[in-house]
Amino acid sequence: MSPRFEQWYRSLPPYPLRGVVYSLRAKRIGQETITLRATTGAGVREVYWFVGKRFVGKAPPGGSLAWRAEEPGSFMVRAVDDQAQADSRLIDVAVVP
Repeated sequence: MSPRFEQWYRSLPPYPLRGVVYSLRAKRIGQETITLRATTGAGVREVYWFVGKRFVGKAPPGGSLAWRAEEPGSFMVRAVDDQAQADSRLIDVAVVP
C-alpha cells in the first residue's frame, strides 16, 4: 500500500489538504508550519518527506512532520516510505499581511 495523506482521527481532513491555499503571515515567514502526515501499509518503518526535490525530514507511519515554508508559491509535497511506495500532493502557500 502506498503512503496516503492520512485522515487524522477519521474526522479531520488529510494533511496537507487538497485545494487549500495555506496562508503565512508576512511577519512570520519561516516560523509557521504546515503539518505533513501519511498512513502506510504494514511493515513500513519510515516515511520520507520531500518538497519539490528537497528532502525535508522523516517520520514514522502515522506520525507528523512540521514543514516551514520559506516563501509563497506552489509546492509538490511527496511522501515516500522505506518500501519505495509514494504519494504526492500539490499545495499552494500565500503570504498575507
